[in-house]
Amino acid sequence: MAESAPDAVADRVSKPAVTSRVWWMLGGITLVAAALRAYQLDHGGLWYDELIMARITAGSWAALASEIWLGRPPIYPVLGKIWADVFGTSDIALRSLSATLGVLCVPLLFLVTRRLFDARVGLVAAAFMAVSPYQVYYAQEHRYYALFLLFCLLSVWLLLRVLGVGDREQVKTQVSPGREDQASLWTWAGYVLASAMAFYVHTFTLFLLSSIGVAVLVMYGCGSVAKPRMRRFLASQVAIMGLILPWGLLKMGLFQKAAETGAAQGEALAMPWISSPPWWAPIRSVGNFLFLGMKYLSLTWVIVGLMALAVGIVWVGPRHGGMRRWFSELKQSIRDGLGVRQGAWWIAVMWTFGPLALVFTLSYTVRPIYNDRYLMASTAGLYILLAAVIVMLRRVVPVWATAGMILLGMAGSLMTYYAHPQKGAWAEAAAWLDEQLVEGEGLAFSSERDTGRENAQVQDNWLWYAQNGTDRPQIQVHARGEIDQLVSDLKSVSSAEAGVWLVMWRDPVNPVGLADRFADGPIEGLALEHTQKFFDLTLMRFTWADPEGAPFDQGEPESALEGNEG
Repeated sequence: MAESAPDAVADRVSKPAVTSRVWWMLGGITLVAAALRAYQLDHGGLWYDELIMARITAGSWAALASEIWLGRPPIYPVLGKIWADVFGTSDIALRSLSATLGVLCVPLLFLVTRRLFDARVGLVAAAFMAVSPYQVYYAQEHRYYALFLLFCLLSVWLLLRVLGVGDREQVKTQVSPGREDQASLWTWAGYVLASAMAFYVHTFTLFLLSSIGVAVLVMYGCGSVAKPRMRRFLASQVAIMGLILPWGLLKMGLFQKAAETGAAQGEALAMPWISSPPWWAPIRSVGNFLFLGMKYLSLTWVIVGLMALAVGIVWVGPRHGGMRRWFSELKQSIRDGLGVRQGAWWIAVMWTFGPLALVFTLSYTVRPIYNDRYLMASTAGLYILLAAVIVMLRRVVPVWATAGMILLGMAGSLMTYYAHPQKGAWAEAAAWLDEQLVEGEGLAFSSERDTGRENAQVQDNWLWYAQNGTDRPQIQVHARGEIDQLVSDLKSVSSAEAGVWLVMWRDPVNPVGLADRFADGPIEGLALEHTQKFFDLTLMRFTWADPEGAPFDQGEPESALEGNEG
């Protein structure tokens, strides 16, 4: 895939300037992105992970510093704290931070793609990011991921600038050997800082930097990167490592402490919620990046998209004198497209698949860490790669047909998501239980995994929305532990005149088998009286049994969110 330096230079120098029409189109795409991310932004309330972040950003600076010291990446909590102090802590106010950051990713992706390829590819890639249900989903969460993607895009954009990719004047300097490289040291410094900031948002930035680094080395081997710039690139990697080293040392220290003492934070550092990925996990990830998940795909919209693609092929088929000539033109388009901007193709491919491959490998060789949302940075590379392929094949399949097929599939998934946007039901569950609680009833908290840290988070999260429970007896219990100890703990916050409500996170149908354990009747005088499901929460009311110890007929558990469970 090597190309001569003069060919590469000529290709990039001939790149046309961006017209006002393109900027207007980008503005329209950005407005669409803003509307999609603002729609139903506060629906359903915050869920478990968001509530943890909400409590951090709504708390004191001292509490935030403590969280950071325990290993929480600092940039988003600090920014979220400032945002909450200015705009408040309502659901829509907190989520609007990520929504705003998600919108900013769209024009920045265009700038990156324009440097790699051209404005037409940039517009298609920006449209994919604007409409992608995956991007909308995480832009509507009070979590790291939109900021993570924004810093990754900024890092790559600055790197492309300092390498001269897409910069006509900078590319011309490569024609004159020995001429001093003119890339701004300030731009290099910006690249280093943006990369380090991305790491302090999410440590998986390291996998993106490694993958892009491989692509740059390939570009250097092909003669697309001048030696002075390569030396500065290597120096910048050393500088980035120096900036992220303190955080790496802190994490290593926390891991060591957790291993030696079994500290509570070790539960989170070990990421027990992640299991080893199946062999097809990277393929699934690509599908999720486009359509959020198979359960969100709309068959109707998929069929319409395929029909659009078929119409596009039929539309251009006669122009090529039949299908045989069409296939010949297809092969020629691929050869022509891959014959130029080879560095751009390498960056797009490594950006998309490099982090997936690295994380997948580590999940089997070290410990499971593969999670789609942690690989958010790869989504931008995927949209660029797809857009570049679509534009490359425009002579045999119209851009409107191929891009339209993908956008229609995204739109169908997005409509499914809007129809069922529930991520949690903490607000609804807390409001319901506020009305049910009577004087003297206590509250207990547990979770499906039943770890000490998670049970404590469930309790603290519950109190974010609860209005009628803050002054009641409360306890964290181990629902998976010995039944005698569980009953004793539940009794400690109840009385013979009143019961106790157990709030369980996850496994809403039969949390850790408790319903089965109490199915035959009271245990040590405690009976399960009522079970109420709320999406990923289960509320269970226990009461003291009558003197005869008669078992209570529980019947079927009720659901306050019929049709939205799970």
